[in-house]
Amino acid sequence: MRYMTAGLPVSSSAMVTRFDALDHGATLNEAIDMLLGTSQHELQFLDDNGGFAGLLTKNNLILALRRSGPETLVTDVMTTGLPTILPNTNFERALALVQQTGAPALPVVDNTGRLIGLFTPENVSELLLVRNALGSKQRRAPR
Repeated sequence: MRYMTAGLPVSSSAMVTRFDALDHGATLNEAIDMLLGTSQHELQFLDDNGGFAGLLTKNNLILALRRSGPETLVTDVMTTGLPTILPNTNFERALALVQQTGAPALPVVDNTGRLIGLFTPENVSELLLVRNALGSKQRRAPR
């Protein structure tokens, strides 16, 4: 893995850039609508300035619905305080942060703190599969 990712920044296809996000004042009911309307496993919430406010996994959303009901504010149940990473963060460093925090994803922000992507283990796996397949094809190419 180190060989395939050496020198790669997070922004090199290792982050999800197509995602929907809700305002941190949203309810669980609004989060359900987003969950059902996308294929996302993690839901992102933005603060008043477009910065990352928190994350709510699909499983935690379902648990919160059972406990608190659909009118509960996401701020009451979302995960906050996750470290953010910049797009030029070294791939290995970002992966280590994901492992240290146990988070399902880490927010990737620009220099102003605006959310521009997510670094997820699932996306990392996909990147490695693609790079491995490309490497295999190049090794088998006729000379």
